[in-house]
Amino acid sequence: MKKVLICCGSGVASSETTASLFNDQIEDADLEDDLSTEVHPVNEAISIIESDDSIIAYIGVETTDVVDKCDEVGMPHYN
Repeated sequence: MKKVLICCGSGVASSETTASLFNDQIEDADLEDDLSTEVHPVNEAISIIESDDSIIAYIGVETTDVVDKCDEVGMPHYN
């Protein structure tokens, strides 16, 4: 299963809301068996991107380090 990594400052408020909306879209498109979201604080993003091959996109706080890592691995990123 592929995952979209969604991060905010704490991994609790904004990212959970975004994930909920994104999950609704996944369900509407009948992609629940193929795609899911994963929510974390932004300070964990780089290590997750480096260690989890199933992450295919990043949505959230775009720090310079996170953007650089996404660009390095060819991962789309959105704020």
